[in-house]
Parts: sequence; C-alpha cells; structure tokens
Amino acid sequence: ENFDATPKLMKRGGIIVGLTDSRAVKRSVTEGLAAFAKAKSLSDASLTAVEVPHFSDIEVNHILANFEAIGLGTLRFDRGDTLMNANEVAYLKMISGSIGQRLVDAS
Repeated sequence: ENFDATPKLMKRGGIIVGLTDSRAVKRSVTEGLAAFAKAKSLSDASLTAVEVPHFSDIEVNHILANFEAIGLGTLRFDRGDTLMNANEVAYLKMISGSIGQRLVDAS
C-alpha cells in the first residue's frame, strides 16, 4: 500500500547538557560552548538552548529564610543566628555559588 521506507528524523527526543563554573575549566571554553549552542539553536528549530542563571542575592536570602522556617539542615536549631549574621550568609552564598542544590547541601 502506501508504505514509505525512507528513514526519518526523530520528532521527539532530548539531550540535556549542564555547564557549570564549579569545575576547573576555562571560562572561555564554557562561554564558547554556550555561545555555540545559542547560535545553533537559532538556525536549528529542533534545538533549544536555555540558560538557567544562579539565584540572585535576594532569592538566596528568601531561600535561606525558608530553610530555617521549615527546619532544614543546620538552620533547624540555630534560632536565626546564621541568618542574622551577614558573614555566615555571605559564606553560604560563596560556597554554594547561589545554586539551589548546593545551597541545600551547604545549609
């Protein structure tokens, strides 16, 4: 009947790639990969490049306050001492890089 045996490209599928600044890779290499993906996504409709930024300072402050409110990690028993200490909050931001999972791990 009307059977077409020619190969066809996939209509659905995905590859997720994460680029991070936490490894010892030159920033120029990371920026080059991101720029290539963005340029390629403009010319190829099947490719989408999305950049997920780090949390802003205010978002980190809100997240830490939420962690304390729900009793997560070491913030559970310190009665707000960590959140009221600007140096402690700056330290948590520094070691986590304002990245969600690392912020959970650090607190």
